[in-house]
Amino acid sequence: MKKIVLILLAILVVGLIAMMTIKKEIVVTRSIAIKVPSEKISLQIRNFKEFVKWSPWSKLDPEMKKEFFGEQGTVGAKYTWTGNEEVGTGSQELVEVTAETVKTKLIFTAPWESESDIFFNFLEKENVTHVTWGYIGEMPLMMTLFVDMDEMLGKQYEEGLLSLKTICEEN
Repeated sequence: MKKIVLILLAILVVGLIAMMTIKKEIVVTRSIAIKVPSEKISLQIRNFKEFVKWSPWSKLDPEMKKEFFGEQGTVGAKYTWTGNEEVGTGSQELVEVTAETVKTKLIFTAPWESESDIFFNFLEKENVTHVTWGYIGEMPLMMTLFVDMDEMLGKQYEEGLLSLKTICEEN
């Protein structure tokens, strides 16, 4: 009987360790239609000095410390921030710019360490640009039981896209 309990306990421990170390890919996307050409939208996204004006995280911490590196709007441009516990600490680097997409690498160093890929895709149709903001990252399998990234991040993306739409259509 003791042997069976020990075996079951060992299986449980191994299972918990696996759930804490195995990563699950997380993909979150949100879209919006904006009545301006994609190039105007792309400029707002790929220039981090403009990005912070409509980013939902800027509203969460208006006192956030920001630094900008490189020629804004070009591959290699970078933005770093240090903020409150809601926005954390990290950096974002522009890694690809085409007429159809802008891609960045997002790195968090606090409150936890993570690396993710961010993309904005553009599809122009009849004087309207359909913009999709996406996130691709990994999360420990165990955390996916407690955190709904699609709901949490999705709400922030929706808020940011509405702010982006307002800025682009008003200017």
